[in-house]
Amino acid sequence: MYDREYHQVNEPTTLPIILALLEMSTKYDFQAIRREVIQHLSLYYTTHPESAPHMRLLVFAEDQDASKDANFRLLAAARRCNVRSILPMLFYVCSIEPLDTIFEQSNQLNPEDFKRLISGRETLITRIKNFGRTMLQPCMKCGNDLCFDTRARMHLRWINCEYTPNVFPLGAISGGIKGMGKSEEYPQLCRTCVDESSVRLHFFRTGFCGGLPRIFNLGNWGDLEDDDLETESESESP
Repeated sequence: MYDREYHQVNEPTTLPIILALLEMSTKYDFQAIRREVIQHLSLYYTTHPESAPHMRLLVFAEDQDASKDANFRLLAAARRCNVRSILPMLFYVCSIEPLDTIFEQSNQLNPEDFKRLISGRETLITRIKNFGRTMLQPCMKCGNDLCFDTRARMHLRWINCEYTPNVFPLGAISGGIKGMGKSEEYPQLCRTCVDESSVRLHFFRTGFCGGLPRIFNLGNWGDLEDDDLETESESESP
């Protein structure tokens, strides 16, 4: 029998426990347990990724050494158990792993999902370059020569991946323009450009986060959440 102390929503757990509960609750149609597991996973693999850069929630307990294949195993399990609402963020966190890790874990995924992952990663790389241009506006004169020169220099390094070669959109969104250059460069930006970058950051965040499922060819957020609700309703129908 399932012991309620075995797993509690909102409390860090272990990968084997979360996988076992998800598989068991789906196989034997234990909807209350399945709902709790999905709720727990949704705290991290959220349907509101605009808040993800600021989240410090633990999926697994601190004393658990989660293996580097944890996200890939969760992605495969979510596919098997038809938990669609957490797929976009799972694909995202898997796609930003180093390429050698992605290829090492390719056996966890079916060929179509592996293709989604690689294609999505390429799109993310394009988006991060767009982020640099959007935030820094390297061709825009602002009346402050030092600011203009600094933005142009920061943008050149950004598109050449010389400063933050491993950054991806959600991490970049979290840092904003302040996280895009060296510590001595931010004070060289004029107040007008800094203020305008905050507005541009908001629009980039909204567009990127809202369109994240489409980057991995998963449809849209509403459909994914509706699919989970329909799966639950079908299971509860007599």
